[in-house]
Amino acid sequence: MGVTDRQAIERKPGVRSDDTAAPYRVLVSDGGPHQATIVAGLRKVPDLETLLGAHDTTDSLHLLDDVQPDLMVLSLDGIPDGGLTLLHRLRDPGRHNSDLVIVTDHPKASLVRNAGRFGVLACLVSPFDAESVSERAAGWRDRARKLARLPPDEQLSQRVVDEFLPSDWTRPARSRAASDSTRDQVSTVLRQHNHTMSVHDIAKRCGLSTVAAGRYLRQLVNHGEATMSVRHGRVGRPSHHYRWNGS
Repeated sequence: MGVTDRQAIERKPGVRSDDTAAPYRVLVSDGGPHQATIVAGLRKVPDLETLLGAHDTTDSLHLLDDVQPDLMVLSLDGIPDGGLTLLHRLRDPGRHNSDLVIVTDHPKASLVRNAGRFGVLACLVSPFDAESVSERAAGWRDRARKLARLPPDEQLSQRVVDEFLPSDWTRPARSRAASDSTRDQVSTVLRQHNHTMSVHDIAKRCGLSTVAAGRYLRQLVNHGEATMSVRHGRVGRPSHHYRWNGS
């Protein structure tokens, strides 16, 4: 799907229909350095219509109601009080209610503590790459599609509810243990090599797909345990390399 700039946005307000085959509208409220990465990630996901705009608090509130997106990707960097007041105002009675993903360089505990109360589904902490964005966007799109197909009054099992309302502390201990074990395996390989390694090399050593290895490596980066760098070759896409930060 294409990308629509701010001027075009304000000429095409509206609500997405209940047709699950229609593209989902994603409003990117980030005019800073993350915008290009976010847009590149969203472009990789079919059935998403990316809309650009909203470079400050007033714009964000105005365009949320005017555009009525299905998902809003909101940068909180440079916003007073870390964006808590803006998140609260986005949920004012009578305002359009979209799903929400936030982007920030330095998330504070107060933000994380309150994010769930304001309906935030995910938080992207920089540095991140387009693959991180597309992975989360594809997961969100699939979740939205499945929810749209469920009759409103259908009784759901615990398993189905957990599929739509995932949280690490709600997952069975056995599932958490398997995930933690794989992440430990990835971190061990990275820690044992005192140099940067490509995703492909790490995946091969761990017996994982590059997609799975990349997912665990991004978790290590988000936790400050690893550092990601991008290498630009003469031909092909840039490659991502990782180095262990810990001792």
